[in-house]
Amino acid sequence: MTIENAIIKTANYLTRGEVGRRVYVAQMKDILREEDFTIPAIDQALIQMGRENKIVLMRLDDPTEITERDARFATKSGGQDNHIFYVR
Repeated sequence: MTIENAIIKTANYLTRGEVGRRVYVAQMKDILREEDFTIPAIDQALIQMGRENKIVLMRLDDPTEITERDARFATKSGGQDNHIFYVR
């Protein structure tokens, strides 16, 4: 399975297939690391999928929502930490 397919499959699992629900990057990385994908590979794939308009990477705007885990596992792109994404 490609990393992109693994991301989409895991996102569907985490959102129970509901379109428009946010996926936490940290939670995604926890699951994909168990499948032997590395953090840099996951970050690279998320950024590329964002460039291809397959997902929308976003930061959590409310600092009270950002946990230490969210901050540590954020995907850095466009000069910001992205904590969540949505599948298009």
